Amino acid sequence: MNATAQMPKTHPASRALSEALLSTNGALDESRVSLAACVFDAPLRLVDPGAFLNSSWFGHQAMKPLYPASVVKLFFLDALAVFREEGRLAEDAEDDRAAEQMMAISSNEATVYLVGRLTGADDGALLQGKALEEWCAARHRVQQWYESQNRPEFAGINVLHGTYEDSPYGRAKQIRNGKNGNLLTALSAAALMHDIARGARARSDWMMGLMNREFQRHPNDADPEGDQVL
Repeated sequence: MNATAQMPKTHPASRALSEALLSTNGALDESRVSLAACVFDAPLRLVDPGAFLNSSWFGHQAMKPLYPASVVKLFFLDALAVFREEGRLAEDAEDDRAAEQMMAISSNEATVYLVGRLTGADDGALLQGKALEEWCAARHRVQQWYESQNRPEFAGINVLHGTYEDSPYGRAKQIRNGKNGNLLTALSAAALMHDIARGARARSDWMMGLMNREFQRHPNDADPEGDQVL
């Protein structure tokens, strides 16, 4: 698989990107956009096309690491599914509740809780010396798991932190130290979503169910005004 092999500007996603940028009347240009996309004419579960990089995909700054905001929640959900499947983390109803809220309403509190569960490194007061070193090492558990997969799609990502309303505090602030924030690429997010949709990740059906937006599209049979995008 070649993470740099991309389709030419005749790809439908390239045309869609150009049209979307034109619609902003200059408020947004291509230097501020990253994109990785495949276009299919059938649901992925019906005709599995294989891995994202084996498909005819279009990329624009697709491997540029960027601050991902709430997109990182998809990666924590994926880690939760695998850690449970492999027995690294016991099944727990509170984890289910947190996962549901993390995906349904993009709850930051639920995300911080799950990061603590996945890593064993909960948020809390400031730490010093060896205690801080050990806590920071534990906090890398999810990141190290993604690195261990040796997938070119996941190159350059940094998946360490929960998401916060304003700022992390205490030891969660210490680990950042003004840098070392979460980073994802358009390719990493597209490839993970692609694998979940085609059923290639652990508990894909469960994750797809949590991402279902029907409740948002048709609230009380009203006309939909749009969807929340991860």
